[in-house]
Amino acid sequence: MADYGWINNYNAGKLEVEYSSVPGVTVTPNDKAVGMYGTNNSNMVSSGPIRVGGKNSIGILGLSYKIDPATGLAIDPSNEPYF
Repeated sequence: MADYGWINNYNAGKLEVEYSSVPGVTVTPNDKAVGMYGTNNSNMVSSGPIRVGGKNSIGILGLSYKIDPATGLAIDPSNEPYF
């Protein structure tokens, strides 16, 4: 997770979320898994394939903070429904 930062997956090339491409390796996927998660102008780069397993799972998720009109405060993105 990055907040005003960088996530760099240039060299690794492959992003697997609740998924395995390794022969003989079985993965029991979790629901709502996220591989790369960034907020507030974070830069995220992945140079290879993204494979995702699991119900409502996401390979790369980028969110900005929202302002709650009632309080004027930022809403924590981990409490936001993105599905």
